[in-house]
Amino acid sequence: MSGQALPARVTVLNPEAYNLFLRARAAIDAALKLDPNLAELHSLRARLYLLDLNWAAAEAEIKQALRMDPTNEGVQSEAGWLACVLGRWDEGMRYFRAALSQDPFNTGLIGSYGLCLLRAGRYVDAEEQLRRALALSPASDVWWIDLGEVLLARGELAPALDAFRHTNFRHYRLIGLTAVYHATGRGAESNDAVQQLEADGATVDPYEVARGHAYRGEFEQALNWLERAGAQKDPEIALWAKGDPAFVKYVGDPGYRAWLRQMNLPD
Repeated sequence: MSGQALPARVTVLNPEAYNLFLRARAAIDAALKLDPNLAELHSLRARLYLLDLNWAAAEAEIKQALRMDPTNEGVQSEAGWLACVLGRWDEGMRYFRAALSQDPFNTGLIGSYGLCLLRAGRYVDAEEQLRRALALSPASDVWWIDLGEVLLARGELAPALDAFRHTNFRHYRLIGLTAVYHATGRGAESNDAVQQLEADGATVDPYEVARGHAYRGEFEQALNWLERAGAQKDPEIALWAKGDPAFVKYVGDPGYRAWLRQMNLPD
């Protein structure tokens, strides 16, 4: 196995993508039947469980992989992802640093480490890692998105808008435009962006629609979309739910905390 981190953005609500998800899981399961001692395959199966919002199964796979090969770069990367998904920031960052010590120019690892730092609220460190990933891979849509989120969280709105405009991922660009236009008082443009986000994301990215409304301060609408995302098992929940900068001002809200408990995420 290469040790390259899996892409952060994987949406399985689209039927075609979900079929790929199922085939990937079947391939991993078949390979492990032939040789159950392949540690990195256990870690990759953990990622698929994460996308399916099955935290307990993901943790069991990661623990097994770490027992088999605790110094494997791919295993350490996936262990870092699991820890960050569950809000165990220090543990997650420790695993990412261990993986990066073996492969310091792996842009997937660097960017994933940056995203973990972002979710932990360490914006300066997150920006450093994301700019490092972009220096190595300047055309990467993914890391432009996360850099935009960092800059938005720091109140650097013009640079954030520029970062969001770099990505070709329409849903993520729209959420960035929704948030930045709202923050800069460009209400009509923010309204247009969030309407497009709803039209495009209703069936495939309900969690991102929730984030758009949260950035606009429309918490009741955001909560309704969170409920929809949970019902549809939107894998974006794994990517963002713990430490989401869009919901940072709502972390003490009883409705938001109840939703986290409903998703079996630590409150």
